[in-house]
Amino acid sequence: MKAPGFVSGRAQWLTGIGLLGVIAATRWPLAPAHLFYFDSVNFALALDDFNPALHQPQPPGYPLFVLLSRLLHIVVAQPHQVFLVAGILGAAAAAWCLWRLATDMFGPFAGFAAAALFVFSPILWFGGLTNQVRIYSAAVSCLLGWLVWRAWHLGSHGSLRVAALILGLGAGFRPPVLLFGFPLLAAAWLRGRNPRALLVCGSLLGAGVLVWLAAVILVVGGPKAYFALLASYSGEQFGATSLLFGAKAAGAWRMARSAFWWNAIGALAWIWILPLVDWGELRAKLSRFGAFFAVWFVPGYLFQSFVHVADPDQTLFTVPVVCLLGGMVLSCLHRARLAAAVLSAAASAAFFFVPWRGLLKATTYEVVRQVDRETSRTLAAINRLESAGEVQILSYDSFVTWRHLSYYFPNLPVLVIEPGRAYRAGLHGGPAASEGGAVLLDPGKRIVVVPPPPGRGVRKALIREAAADDVGPVLTIEPRPGLEFRLGNMRFKVAPPPSGNRSRSTRV
Repeated sequence: MKAPGFVSGRAQWLTGIGLLGVIAATRWPLAPAHLFYFDSVNFALALDDFNPALHQPQPPGYPLFVLLSRLLHIVVAQPHQVFLVAGILGAAAAAWCLWRLATDMFGPFAGFAAAALFVFSPILWFGGLTNQVRIYSAAVSCLLGWLVWRAWHLGSHGSLRVAALILGLGAGFRPPVLLFGFPLLAAAWLRGRNPRALLVCGSLLGAGVLVWLAAVILVVGGPKAYFALLASYSGEQFGATSLLFGAKAAGAWRMARSAFWWNAIGALAWIWILPLVDWGELRAKLSRFGAFFAVWFVPGYLFQSFVHVADPDQTLFTVPVVCLLGGMVLSCLHRARLAAAVLSAAASAAFFFVPWRGLLKATTYEVVRQVDRETSRTLAAINRLESAGEVQILSYDSFVTWRHLSYYFPNLPVLVIEPGRAYRAGLHGGPAASEGGAVLLDPGKRIVVVPPPPGRGVRKALIREAAADDVGPVLTIEPRPGLEFRLGNMRFKVAPPPSGNRSRSTRV
């Protein structure tokens, strides 16, 4: 049985190069100047020392993404650019696989339309600029979808075996894809009803997982330590939003709405075309391929709705299915369909720059720009203060995380302030010194407070209680011996200078 869309080798190469070029040209100029998330710093630390037990990176570990990043780091110096390049490569691979799948299923035009919708999806764009490891959810999803479809509808036993191995290895980039993709693989196995195929594919899947899982377990300190780490991390991440982990109804409802809208935004770009399509053709295609779409989409969507989704790009396993559906719908339009496809892709791109409110705001470039601007301003302010004299940093629920501060200023003491405790991060890690219930601060180093976003009253309180100076995004305090002030429910006190020494602080 032949697929409806034949693609020559030359066309495959040219399409791959074209997709890579378009993605690079639309991502690189908009990329943040620094590591974006707390998790991004974790990955940067893993470039030198891979250890999920130390959150380098955070559990489950993502070992194959770290390996890829280390290979890229040989030729790309800056960590944030290493991850940007990794994201561009992953997005191009995902788009190529989706193009091949759509072409095989519905013909060349559907391949073009699905790939265009996907490349300019605001979710893919957001992930490519902020947390590139999640791009590999889409890469595994698209490759798995293509291979399973070949096994499902074309009877390709070789594709099924490769799909099993890819799913096992792909989990080394993004472990959750194992949960999302297994039902699709299992459905293809069950259609064949071949015990030997089940045994071979099961062995290949297990071997793919073992390649990376054994290495992570060895680093962490054994299976017991690793699974305890996973349990602890899962409870921490899912506890605020999942009813299964004890979350309140309001948090769970917000997560379910997030899963819906972050998947639906891709459909908003093409759903307007539905009244104009050939409905007979569309029903025939849905009748033939609807089960495939459902088994591919539903498991990941249910996980996002009821277990965990916190950022838009955590939906990237299911987003390609929405784009493939869009390509199918556009292929059922028989007049002006090229114009409709271009308009739909343009609308998808425009959604990334629209100043949405509510849940869709999280999918926009405005979020990327705001975080990058505040990070750049904060780091620049601390650099200026450090050049004027020795400083110590207090990070109190700040917009720029303590992980960023300890990473970009490894030689400066960074004190992390959380409800009921304070501790030192980075090279100066450990519990903070205290006396009489007050955390002691060094009298010889100017205090730099990186406060929470405006609206918490922290700035006014520190200016009033500690004569703090407002230096753009940060506050500075002269470390006068005996000075006391509060941050949250913690009390701080400048320690007396060592006997015979005077404070060396410098006013800026």
